[in-house]
Amino acid sequence: MIPTKGVLSKLPSSWVPYAELSRIEKPGGLYGFYMAYLIGLGYGYMWYAAQTVGAGAAIACLPSPMLALAYAVPIQLSVSLYPLAKRHTDFPQLVLSAPIAGGVLMAAASLGMDPFTTSATGFLFMSHYIWTTIFDYVNACQDTADDIKAGVRSMAVRYQNTSLFISTLGAAQVGCLAATGVLAGFSPVYMIGAVGGNALWLAAMVLTVKRTRPDISAALFAEYHSKSDGLEDAEVDE
Repeated sequence: MIPTKGVLSKLPSSWVPYAELSRIEKPGGLYGFYMAYLIGLGYGYMWYAAQTVGAGAAIACLPSPMLALAYAVPIQLSVSLYPLAKRHTDFPQLVLSAPIAGGVLMAAASLGMDPFTTSATGFLFMSHYIWTTIFDYVNACQDTADDIKAGVRSMAVRYQNTSLFISTLGAAQVGCLAATGVLAGFSPVYMIGAVGGNALWLAAMVLTVKRTRPDISAALFAEYHSKSDGLEDAEVDE
């Protein structure tokens, strides 16, 4: 007999026997069995839960929270691909940069702007995308020797001429930032402060980042880790 009420009545008739076998309509046992796992997850990830709630609250405060959520979900899912990219490609920085730069698109859309029809927003996205790639590349430079030993792949392992890498991508990033200002009609203050200041910062990175000095990369991004046994192996481009 096909149930006429309850959760079973909502299912296709062919699914009902399997649902009854699983006791979906009588979930007491299910709750009891999985409660320990739920408690363990809650205990181990209370801080994670707090961050999730905080992120949800921040999205709820935006003018178009559901639209922002539509951007936030794929951004969060794409972040999970980053660890896999470090094992299976030489370009994990390009994977990481997409969801981070995606915040530009999400923020613009949540304020009522269509980011896909505004050229200035597209250049701003690309500027942030390239900058994140540079940022993570320099950060990975301090771990190159250990990454090679562990089999971790990255652009820092593949492209070991730091000056050439930062200069090339830096020029593209500054160009995108300048294009944003031109298309958006920003004042000279933006060009001097944002574009010029960014160019100077990149130039400083070109001059200071060296694989023989992983402490410099660590100091730039406040992520210092002692590498007592890898310095001599990291002397590859100086």
